[in-house]
Amino acid sequence: AKYKEAERKLKQKIKELKTRDRVKEEFLTLALHKLRSPLTPIKEYVSKILGGKTGNINQQQKRYLEIVHRQVERLIRLVEELSELSPVKSGRLGLKKEPIALLDIIDRVVQSLKREAEDKGISLCAELPASQLIIRGDEKTLREVFTRLIKNSLSETSPGGKVIFSVNGEPKVVGQNKFVEILFPDTVGGIGQGKTRNKEGAGLGLFMVKSIVEAQGGKVRFEDESRRLVILLPFVG
Repeated sequence: AKYKEAERKLKQKIKELKTRDRVKEEFLTLALHKLRSPLTPIKEYVSKILGGKTGNINQQQKRYLEIVHRQVERLIRLVEELSELSPVKSGRLGLKKEPIALLDIIDRVVQSLKREAEDKGISLCAELPASQLIIRGDEKTLREVFTRLIKNSLSETSPGGKVIFSVNGEPKVVGQNKFVEILFPDTVGGIGQGKTRNKEGAGLGLFMVKSIVEAQGGKVRFEDESRRLVILLPFVG
């Protein structure tokens, strides 16, 4: 009888916790919607003023408006990252763990970001092995992870600079498993080293990358000496 009562109380507690989590998630969704609604028109109107659509502005006014514009963009990015964080934290990503051609994904990501890199005067380079590598994971979310990391690198690189990332053609053995190693410039802060850069949204971005990769059986680590972010993904063949 005691065990049955303890089991009943445990089930009730689990139910209460799930309800509490659902309420928090619903509140966060509503709050983010309320935050997002005014930010878009604010950014749009500030852009119009900066673009001279409402008449000439002096240098001091321009400087102040540029600060407002940057801060609004920062808030929009924060809202977007919080929106993306919700399904990651709740485990509702619906990942498909299937064999995928890694180099094909990377090629598509690079092609999609080449124009942005060229517009910023930055050379985007992927050092890839000659042979295709098959990994196990979810193509959609991995493409988002790679895009996020490369975009971060582009935003932190000055015009005339280079963003170089690479894929190791030799699978790395960790324990009983083999992984493909992908190396990115560190632009989201150190992992597991107690080092995080003072960048807006860096913590959220890092949490998302780490959560998505680990949910697919992969690993994320930080190389202190080379200042590189390393992603390990399960190797199939």
